[in-house]
Formats: sequence, structure tokens, C-alpha cells
Amino acid sequence: MNDIVVSEQRVETPDGWSLHLKRTACPARVQAGAGPLLIVPGYGMNSFIFGFHPRGTSMERTLAEAGLEVWSLDLRAQGRSRPARDRPGPVSLRGYAAIDLPAAVERVLSATATGADRLALIGASLGGSIAYAYLALRPEPRLDALVTMGAPLRWRGTHPVVRLAFGSPRVAAAVRLKHTRTLVRAALPLLTRVPRLLSMYMNAATIDLSRMHEMTRTVDDPSPNVNRELAE
Repeated sequence: MNDIVVSEQRVETPDGWSLHLKRTACPARVQAGAGPLLIVPGYGMNSFIFGFHPRGTSMERTLAEAGLEVWSLDLRAQGRSRPARDRPGPVSLRGYAAIDLPAAVERVLSATATGADRLALIGASLGGSIAYAYLALRPEPRLDALVTMGAPLRWRGTHPVVRLAFGSPRVAAAVRLKHTRTLVRAALPLLTRVPRLLSMYMNAATIDLSRMHEMTRTVDDPSPNVNRELAE
């Protein structure tokens, strides 16, 4: 049998967040000696998109069919992650890198069926930058490999819209966007007719936009505090 098995877990951080983890694997194909993969999403997004493809096989399923045990993470205040107590720790880049990612790595390695004691990280966009920070902050990060996709290490020559939005840390922190997914869906007719408007966030020339309404399930409200940090 080459069936894909999907399961979900939660891990609680020391500062009071319950993080959502999803495991995707094909038990009959898991490679001997191969450690698990952990995918970290980026800015204003959750992990939904890694398990979705408009007309083909998702990233998670593709990797699982290749014999890898695949995990994806929702960081604090993303997707299906939730506060585990009143007044949990703040949403911040340090919280992502110093608390959430270590907690997720330890849970994956304690729950993996591979028996491995190290894993590979895949960071998408800001998720890759968070992985860089994790490496910088952890003396023994328990990684075999790191792959990043469009993840900034240094920003030189930013997109004009990004430069405008994040030109002032004070203003960036003051802007609070809610119901972002609804707003994006309302703008879809224009975005699909003029794909270059998406260029700040994705390369529309290489992405199948046929089911954009479903793809927006990966959109989350951005954090004002993280906006301030990015502006700084």
C-alpha cells in the first residue's frame, strides 16, 4: 500500500502558545535513514498552501511520495495555532525563532517514525529568515539541512510598495489589518486580470492562478509587532 497518511499534533510553547503541526507521510515508502522535513511558512500566511495545488500534487504529498516524512508548522497566531493561556507571549520575530521553532523541532524529533535525531528545515519567504535566526540563536540546532525559498537575509533594493509600507516602524506598527483573507478575495477579480499586482508577493508568471479563491486560505492577518520589527 502506498497510501498517504496525514495526522495532526500540537505542541505548547513555554510562553503559552499551542502550535499546530501536520504530518504527511507514505509509510510504505519512507526512506531508511532519512530524517523528517519541517516546513515553516512566511509572512502573513499559514501552512495550508503546502498541502494544496490547483491542479496537481501538493508539495507535501510530492515529498511524501518520494519517501520523506513531511511536517508543516503554523507559528504563533497563524492558521490553527492558538493561545494556550491568557496573555501568551508576544507575536514577534524572536518568538518565532527562539521559542516556536525550537519547540516544533523537538516535537517533530520526538514523534517521528524515522527514528532520526536531526531534521531538515524548509523555510518559505520569511519562514526562511526565521530559520536563519534559529540557526544563529541555537548552539546545537539539530539540523541536517536547511532549504529556503525566497527568504531574505539582507534587504537591499526592496520593492517600492514594501519600502512605502515599512518606511516607518511607528506607522507599520500602527496599521492593524483584520480580515485580510476576505479583503484579498474581494480583490481577486482585479488581481487575476492584472497579475503584475501580485509581484510583491509571488511570481505570477510561474504560479497557477486558476483556483486563487482556495489558495487564499493560506493568508493570515499580519502582526503589527512583526511589521514594526520588519520596518526596523
